[in-house]
Amino acid sequence: MTSASSHTPGIRTVAGGFLLYGALFTDRLAPLFLAERIGDHFDVEVAALGLLPFAIAIGWTIGLGAGRLAGRRLSLRQRLWVGGSITAVAGLASTLAPSFAVFLSIRLLGGVGANIASPALIALVVRATPLHRRGAALGVLQSSTRVAGSFLGPIVLTLVVAASGWRPAIAVAAATIVLALLPTMALLPRQIGPTGTTAMSRPPTYRPGGGRLIAIAAVTAVLTMLWLVLMSQGGVPLLERWLELEVAAAGRLIAWFGVGATFAAVAIPSWSDRSRSLALAVGSLTTAVSGGVLGVAALLELPLPLPIVAACIGLAGIGLGGLPLAISVLPADAVEQGDVDRAVEVPIISAELLGGALLPAVAFAVITEVGMAGLILTTSALFLLLAVIGAPLLSRTYRLNDPVRPGTAPS
Repeated sequence: MTSASSHTPGIRTVAGGFLLYGALFTDRLAPLFLAERIGDHFDVEVAALGLLPFAIAIGWTIGLGAGRLAGRRLSLRQRLWVGGSITAVAGLASTLAPSFAVFLSIRLLGGVGANIASPALIALVVRATPLHRRGAALGVLQSSTRVAGSFLGPIVLTLVVAASGWRPAIAVAAATIVLALLPTMALLPRQIGPTGTTAMSRPPTYRPGGGRLIAIAAVTAVLTMLWLVLMSQGGVPLLERWLELEVAAAGRLIAWFGVGATFAAVAIPSWSDRSRSLALAVGSLTTAVSGGVLGVAALLELPLPLPIVAACIGLAGIGLGGLPLAISVLPADAVEQGDVDRAVEVPIISAELLGGALLPAVAFAVITEVGMAGLILTTSALFLLLAVIGAPLLSRTYRLNDPVRPGTAPS
């Protein structure tokens, strides 16, 4: 029987990671929630605001490479210090930007710092938790991004922007990193070795079907990241215009997206400990249906009661449960031996470059033509395809493993 003390490193690692990971994503999403106010201040066209998630995502992509280089000299704990500090300083400095171009450049730098730290957090959790608890542990870690970034973030930030403007709101988001960094480092165990017998520092050797798992993870990561950016940047303005709400009221309503995403970030990876493919299908199908209802109602300007809109927004967040599967659980499953951190890089880079940068830039460039409702409907259709095609393919991929072999992940 496993003693309670043997679980302590995993619990402490997840708890510490929860604080810092949530703060990093609050800082990341803050400019998206406030995009229209920032654009108005710098006199930027709506289509050009697609450069905002583009710059942030490019920074996170560069940060992944920078973190890899830093890992040659720095421990995972040291990467958290360096990355967190860079991100906090950049966030505060962006409030002083004299132009939109300078603001984008500083936010790009902040993204570099954030993704020096983020993969290190994922790697620490993977090392501290056994395979049969990996989905739940990574789900709790990822839920912090929804609790802080997608739920508390829009509520607090829209209240601050309504009272004091966008610059203090951005400063509040950056300050959360400073407040989270010290308790995170206190909670993390000093020494976390690899679980089981895996040599975590070696180049990864993949299981049968491991390459296909990485590909499915990359597609899922791209779609979920795109959905997160669209709802974060476009949700509040859509609700303001469609339902004629004040910014703070729209912020409280869009926070239901964070409620659904928070539930999904824990529930779907936890369910995936029994069946990865079923968890992905349920999350994707729920988002496809609720997002479709929301998009049609907004397109036709139907005056839906606010509780129904809140329910649709909350259910639309369920699909984000696929993000922890894509950027942590599935890549970790794909690795037979070696460094999980390297396997995670493929879906993260795909999510950042396509889902976080290029596709949102294209979407916001054409938003004046198709409208936010059209973007929601299109993305909902893609979630439907992921549910009916991607999930069965995932199940068949897991069957390539010997089902009786110890350590084989569930289908």
